[in-house]
Amino acid sequence: QKLIHIKFVYTALCRTFGPSNVGGCLGSRMYALNESFVTGIESIDGEHHDLVALLNRVDVAANQGDVEEVRSALENFRRQLGDHFVEEELYLSIIRYPQLSAHAAQHAETLSSVDALISALPSGRAELQALSQHCFHVLLHAVLAMDLHVANWQRSSARLARHVHHATDRGETYPGQTGEDIAISDPAARIATAAE
Repeated sequence: QKLIHIKFVYTALCRTFGPSNVGGCLGSRMYALNESFVTGIESIDGEHHDLVALLNRVDVAANQGDVEEVRSALENFRRQLGDHFVEEELYLSIIRYPQLSAHAAQHAETLSSVDALISALPSGRAELQALSQHCFHVLLHAVLAMDLHVANWQRSSARLARHVHHATDRGETYPGQTGEDIAISDPAARIATAAE
């Protein structure tokens, strides 16, 4: 199914640019991590940059039409992507990310997609280039978008926590807050409650 998608991408590019121009179109520049995909979580962003660098190795090999080098580079990418997912899922469990299950399921699906690409590598140079494009623009972008959800959730949670902290300090309420919440927010009330 993934190979069919790659052939579809290649065919569409051929129709747009002409078969002789597809290679130049696909291999014209190196991939880079767009600033809009930076999460602000240093460890995750660093690993994203490493993954992009590995996909650039895939792309260089694809532009040369070297199937075995594409396979080797793609296997390295898959290995590092798997390690990234393991570390990230541990981090998400530590911060109690509520969408961890969906995030982990998307990780598993992405790894399955890369495995399928490795097991059915095309032999043509232009199709290898389309595969490289697919890895970056479809697979990796999906991973980056999911990680942005994590970063946005963390920022929202931090803002809410600050708002609640300041509101309870002033004796104010926030939507959904009960009188019991306010009492427990008071240090003396917390001690009294713990003593009971």
